[in-house]
Amino acid sequence: MAINRYRLKSLSAKNNHQAKRVEKLLKNIDYLIGGILLGNNFVNILAASIATLLSIKLWGEGSVILASLMLTVIILIFAETTPKTYAAKNPEKILNFWENDFNSSLSDHIDFLNAWLIFLMWGR
Repeated sequence: MAINRYRLKSLSAKNNHQAKRVEKLLKNIDYLIGGILLGNNFVNILAASIATLLSIKLWGEGSVILASLMLTVIILIFAETTPKTYAAKNPEKILNFWENDFNSSLSDHIDFLNAWLIFLMWGR
């Protein structure tokens, strides 16, 4: 992961809740990577299914290949390349983004989802 570990420890020592959460996630990197990959595959398959259904309803069966190609480009740009590049170049901005109240409660939901995915993958 791109974040500076010393800076992360410093933020955690200053009682930054998100820094503590990131430290906890990084201690179990196998679970983190597994959860990210499982969630990513789920969302990509769901998006492909929805795109296929919509293209068949709107334009007929011949449009499925076009919908697949368009969705591939959209996923590559907006869900794969751009967010990962931005996060790799700006890890502290991403960490600080989660500090406000709305995102903190959203983060709690993500923690629950991550725990559920860990249970599904590892049985723990």
